Amino acid sequence: MAEEIQNQTEDLPRLALEFKRNGRSIDASETIFTGSGDSYASALFAREISGWNARVEDPYELLNHPASTRGKVVVVISTSGKTRTNILLARKIARIARKTIAITSNADSPLARNSSETLVLRYRKAERLTAGTVSFTSSLLACASLMGRLPKIPLLQGTLEHAHQWAQRVRLSKNGSVLFVGTGLGHALAEYGACKVQEVLGIRADAVYSEQLGHARLFSVRPSKDLIVSVKPKSGRKARAVARSLSEHGSTVHTLEGSSINPVIWSIEVSFQLQMLAHTLARRRRMKECAFVADRSKLALSSSLIY
Repeated sequence: MAEEIQNQTEDLPRLALEFKRNGRSIDASETIFTGSGDSYASALFAREISGWNARVEDPYELLNHPASTRGKVVVVISTSGKTRTNILLARKIARIARKTIAITSNADSPLARNSSETLVLRYRKAERLTAGTVSFTSSLLACASLMGRLPKIPLLQGTLEHAHQWAQRVRLSKNGSVLFVGTGLGHALAEYGACKVQEVLGIRADAVYSEQLGHARLFSVRPSKDLIVSVKPKSGRKARAVARSLSEHGSTVHTLEGSSINPVIWSIEVSFQLQMLAHTLARRRRMKECAFVADRSKLALSSSLIY
């Protein structure tokens, strides 16, 4: 995991240049993004940078309502390109949707073969199975490229070092869980953060919209045990107010925010912090493997559900 996190500092700028050379963009108002896990968080990101002109749907729900894709461009995000539901979706809507674009790291995958076009994520992969890091940030760049919102990516080594320093300050109790709270882009990244904590640490982690927190999820928060991470964009007044209220009522709240005013670069900054958070907490617990890799039984179950 550490290897792939570090690789991002070189792989992301190079990949962004490749996407810029291709110059491919689509009309957001005619586009549906879909994916699962990390890829669903990428789809939420795409909707945000489209100004909510693009739609986001769960792939299985979309599979059950194929007529809703008529005349649309459906972007299916799947790093492996092997997820069963995504493949079935691409096949089912082949003659309904205007076209299907696969965002995947595997150009020869079943998803790529069943899609009209493929946007390939070219990055270095670790030799061992690990939690998705560069695969996620690469997907962000691909989505930004399709939406015509891809900026020049700056040098990222300093960004990664800042993320490491931030993560070092965070503490989690032995039996605590993590709750990520955010609005807009903050929520998209919160979903990704919850995925990383669950995969890497094997503990409960949730993502919730700032507005939704007080309605139900708040009543299961344990102030003395649980860690709250407020993922706050520059305009995140709601997230700021919620974080302040939680702090005043005894919860441990860490605010996570990038420095860039560009939403794509901001999202990369925050992604680095979320990755370093999961990695740092795991190292502190002397873990040698990500939880999802170490638990062979659950990994096999997960694969049977996904593939």
